[in-house]
Amino acid sequence: MASQLTINKVQEYASHLAKEDVENRLAGDELDDYASRLNRSLNSLQYQVKQHESILEKVIITNAAVGQLREQISVPSIEESSENFKAHLQQVQKATASYKSLIASEPTLPSPESPLPALLAIRRTLNLIEQTKRTIKDMQEKLLSAQAELRNEDQTFRDAQYLRQALEDRVAKLRTEETAQGSQSVNEIAAGLVLEQQLRRRRYAKELRNLVRAFNIFVAEDLSVMLAAEDLGGPVVGDALDLNEEALKSGFTQQGKPKKTSADDDKAEMRRLERNEQIWGTGSQSEAEAAEREFRDLVENLLNAAAQAEASSPYIVLKKENAAVRYLVRVKVAQFHPEDAKKLRLLEFGAD
Repeated sequence: MASQLTINKVQEYASHLAKEDVENRLAGDELDDYASRLNRSLNSLQYQVKQHESILEKVIITNAAVGQLREQISVPSIEESSENFKAHLQQVQKATASYKSLIASEPTLPSPESPLPALLAIRRTLNLIEQTKRTIKDMQEKLLSAQAELRNEDQTFRDAQYLRQALEDRVAKLRTEETAQGSQSVNEIAAGLVLEQQLRRRRYAKELRNLVRAFNIFVAEDLSVMLAAEDLGGPVVGDALDLNEEALKSGFTQQGKPKKTSADDDKAEMRRLERNEQIWGTGSQSEAEAAEREFRDLVENLLNAAAQAEASSPYIVLKKENAAVRYLVRVKVAQFHPEDAKKLRLLEFGAD
């Protein structure tokens, strides 16, 4: 507002002077020249006034921002800054004096006869030994892990080589058969397929007989004794391989160890027959024979149920859980029903 009033006054004064000068001294072309110069001066003054106003607005905005910043940040006064500087200077001077006093005095060291250096060396050596032991232990664990990984990778590599060799042999065989069949008639090809099927059946039958023979030997000579021992409260099948029928007759303690033979043979034999009757339902057979019979019956029932799985359920209902059942489940030959632990079935080995 003040700048605008100044401009107005300048304009009025210039107009007044122009009228007086024009009336007294100027005439014609001189009046026009004077008016143009006056207008240029007036425009220059207005431009300078606008620049001053713009600068003034910026200064006002800056002052307002500085005021808000001062309100948010507490700026210490000159007196407080001086006091803080003096306190810091005193701390530095005290520390400097302390260091100078320490430098001037000789360091306190143990005498040559003191055991302190030897003790420090021993402690340092012991620490290094402990660190070395821990490092060795960590490296051994890493070495074992690396060796196990190497074995797995080596086994995977060998399996891949075997698979590749088998595929190459199969491809070569198929190419040979294709070449041979290209020069044969349909009847000759059919006869060859029938012969190949017959040979395959004979080979499978022979392998099945060998497998059944090995199975019977294993059950009769090894597994039956271990199954009977587990049913009698002895070790789990596979934990003890040196059991015999004499140990089965005497029985086992609660800790699973064989009992000592009783002096009274008649009473011991009577208790043995009663025990066998309760466990296997027969006292006329030996413990191993009873366990073998029970195991064979279980396997036969499972095979029959699996063969009739399409017509009925593949599960059989168990009368009791014995060592034979637990053994088949443990070696992943059979499995319980997910909702009924009294039902058992064979695993589908050929299923995808």
